[in-house]
Amino acid sequence: MKCLHKLHGRLRLALLPFVFIAAGFVPVTESVSPDPPLPWLAELGERLDDDDALDALVERMRDRRLVLLGESTHGTHEYYVWRERISRRLIETGGFRFIAVEGDWASLLELNRYVKDKPGAPVTARAALERLERWPPWMWANEEIEALAEWLREWNQGRPMEERAGFYGKDVYAPWLAAEAVIAFAGEHLGSDERLRVRRKLARFQRHEDDIQAYVRSTYRQRAETLENLHTLVSLIAAAEDAPDFERFAAKQSAYVVKGAHQHFMGMVDRGPESWNARVGHMESTVGRLLERYGPDARGIVWAHNTHIGDARATAMAERGEVNIGQLARERHGADKVFALGFSTHRGRVQAGREWGGRRQSMRIPDGIAGSLEDALNIHFPEGALLFFDDAPEAAHTDPVPHRAIGVVYRPEAEQGNYVPTRLAARYDAMLFIPETSALRPIE
Repeated sequence: MKCLHKLHGRLRLALLPFVFIAAGFVPVTESVSPDPPLPWLAELGERLDDDDALDALVERMRDRRLVLLGESTHGTHEYYVWRERISRRLIETGGFRFIAVEGDWASLLELNRYVKDKPGAPVTARAALERLERWPPWMWANEEIEALAEWLREWNQGRPMEERAGFYGKDVYAPWLAAEAVIAFAGEHLGSDERLRVRRKLARFQRHEDDIQAYVRSTYRQRAETLENLHTLVSLIAAAEDAPDFERFAAKQSAYVVKGAHQHFMGMVDRGPESWNARVGHMESTVGRLLERYGPDARGIVWAHNTHIGDARATAMAERGEVNIGQLARERHGADKVFALGFSTHRGRVQAGREWGGRRQSMRIPDGIAGSLEDALNIHFPEGALLFFDDAPEAAHTDPVPHRAIGVVYRPEAEQGNYVPTRLAARYDAMLFIPETSALRPIE
């Protein structure tokens, strides 16, 4: 009992930091102050003319296996608009087959069903997005995603189902919804013995629905055995050979979500990089499974926070033993097959909450602090810029610069803690700088 009390205390203390990290926010305490205004930046930037910038980006991205589109906040209108425009062009002219976003697999399947015009799909993109309930709903239930989804549906019209572009969530969140999807699949496509096995393997997980602390307390001592049980779910689903191909694929992915969430939750107790890395590993593996499903020549687009798509080895994350999608994708496919585009702003407004689960607010983003990347970009490019790092000087690869990262939880008064020391040209292939941005437009 004493051990359980100790575990409870450790978990309670561990949960808050991981809540912030899970939202894409990496707090840093160290401060790096380069000599402003980073004179080498001036040689890397091009005028942010909409059409020319889009053409230049797509030209460099078109032959990559993966294009990673970032954001320095989860609630900025202009980031979504630019990612939408780039994604459209890549799908139209580059043969890219899917967009995988930092959202829930199970929750976004209805939107994927809509854009592919599958039987039983919601009647509109808005109808699909209005069903999203997990906090923060505004990340995907917004007018910007609605516009992209309607375009995707139009683009897919008249194409064979296997050639239609998809929209998927790749995160470990909403695992209880994923568990329900696994049970529903088993009920329809597995025999009675297999259905019972699926229910038994998910019993402990379902018993503590939406209560992470209770689940970890009851499972921690049996975490390895539970992990093996959850992995067995994938094999059980794969055996349902009579099920429609995509339904089986989606159910297997839901089982992977439950497994990944289990590893993510268990890692919270130890306060090391395990929880973060379990989530990142799941997201990167999900993208890999989508590429495999779409075929050996398939290309995909990933939307996620800068913290996920910029190579972790170029930040303080590496010192903490943390990896991310940008690093893992480069290692899996080769750096020449992956294009990572970071985003940055100097000032404006953002949708965020002051605490996890809190009320959404349109908050003011203060000017970038003196000596930061945002400050230097604003000095050199007050009208905005597109920066390519192909021929960046050595300093851009080796000298860390404070680079702002805002998550779904944001407190502008704590601005000093929102900066990640970054070796810019080692972290990204390019960057879009928009001096002043506005808040995302949620569907009310």
